[in-house]
Amino acid sequence: MNASKLYAWSVVATTAAIMAGLLVNPDLGEEPLAAVVFWIILLVAVDLLPVSLGYDSEVMMGIPILLAVALLFPPLSAMVIAGLGAADLREFRREIPLFRALFNRAQLMLSVGAASALLSFYRSPGVHELFRDDPVSLRVLAVGAAAAAHVLVNLSLVSLAIHFD
Repeated sequence: MNASKLYAWSVVATTAAIMAGLLVNPDLGEEPLAAVVFWIILLVAVDLLPVSLGYDSEVMMGIPILLAVALLFPPLSAMVIAGLGAADLREFRREIPLFRALFNRAQLMLSVGAASALLSFYRSPGVHELFRDDPVSLRVLAVGAAAAAHVLVNLSLVSLAIHFD
């Protein structure tokens, strides 16, 4: 097994371990199924409609949706939505191998989970409400920090994957 595959599978295994650890948390609230399904369908729709930048490059527009998911849901739910909602046309055309497709989902789930975990400090206990009495400046700072955490985790994991390729 080459370094690229080993790294990809280790990220997938780490993601699975983190999700298993989150499952044993007794403080998890149940999310309304309709809300979870709505965000998954929205994410799939956005991911399947890439924006072409020319020169054979495309941008996926899922990041704003993923940040909204991180704002609205606790880490486990946000990670599940990100994992199930991630769609890549290359998977349907069988242009990428299984280990790469699973890595792409896992790194996305970790990025969204990091953003959601950071925002969990601002959630009201027992209620999925953010920023109840916080000043606007703290709200902006928290959302900015969550977006930065998402980008940092995403770019770090993807950069290492590129390095090992």
